[in-house]
Amino acid sequence: MSDGHTGLSSSQVNQGESGNFKLVLSFLKQSTGSGECVMHVTSNVFYSFGLQPSQFLSQIGLTQYHGQCPFLQDRCFYHVVAKAQSSFPGMEHFSQVQHIHDSFKRFAASIHSLFMLYEQEDTILREIGLKPSGQAFFGQPIQIEIQETDTPLWVNDVKFPQLREREAQRGALQKEIDQLNQFLPLLYSTGDSLEVAVLRALRFFGLDAEKTEKGFTADIRAQTPDSAKKFGLEVTGINGQVKKDSPKLTQLMEFERIKEHDEKTILVANTHNKTPISQRKDLEDFTPQVVTFLERHPILILTGWDLYRMVSDVLDGKRTTEELVEKLYTTSGRLNYGS
Repeated sequence: MSDGHTGLSSSQVNQGESGNFKLVLSFLKQSTGSGECVMHVTSNVFYSFGLQPSQFLSQIGLTQYHGQCPFLQDRCFYHVVAKAQSSFPGMEHFSQVQHIHDSFKRFAASIHSLFMLYEQEDTILREIGLKPSGQAFFGQPIQIEIQETDTPLWVNDVKFPQLREREAQRGALQKEIDQLNQFLPLLYSTGDSLEVAVLRALRFFGLDAEKTEKGFTADIRAQTPDSAKKFGLEVTGINGQVKKDSPKLTQLMEFERIKEHDEKTILVANTHNKTPISQRKDLEDFTPQVVTFLERHPILILTGWDLYRMVSDVLDGKRTTEELVEKLYTTSGRLNYGS
């Protein structure tokens, strides 16, 4: 097992600091031709009480080196962040290695802030008679595998203008694809991923929307930017229809009872979420008992498919976001959305 210091040669390739912490990134070359990227960290500060920097560095998964570190005069704590089976001049010009440098610089700039958070945790836990978990967050070294066909980063400086243009177009197109893909869980998902998809749909409509704290009677709160229209949404995904014994109905009614700002109460149910859309046409999404029960209240119920088609209509220019927000706010009962 490597001690991060012993090898054929070791050279500094990057450095950084924040607060009282100093950091060095080195490349340690072995006689076998392999190499390691090693992060070295130290702090020359000792506090009269509370969490010490050395304790913190051990807690987050760094190992103390008991020899003389060639880069840091004070006690060195190190971690092997990456390994390469073979090393060669110019490795730093490839994206895998550049990513390590970028991650190192971000960590170096943030380590003091991280230490203060650990100090706060340590103080709070001591006051209530508990000990910090001390869970390390540094894992196994990543493997650097550079192939002969990999393009070095310096090639970017001399790329054809036409190639740069096509790459920019591809990047913009991929971003648009990723954004549109975020709505697809409205059709098949449940749990957190479904809630996130509903959040994105609401924000697409121009609403300020956030998930509520765990245990609250609604999953999502939303409102128009001027706060004139407010919403409380309960979200569920089910491989079937919503029945009267669904616990979501209890939560829905509880929110309707306790709401304080005249929010519109909405149930978004991704019903029959294991069934292809083409086979859902004749399936009931809510039992008649559910519809009859909720019709007595100013509550809107709709499906994930309904919300998905709303997004689709805006993308196609058939509806405006203002029109759909108004529809969500003023409609009660089963929506039965149609383009």
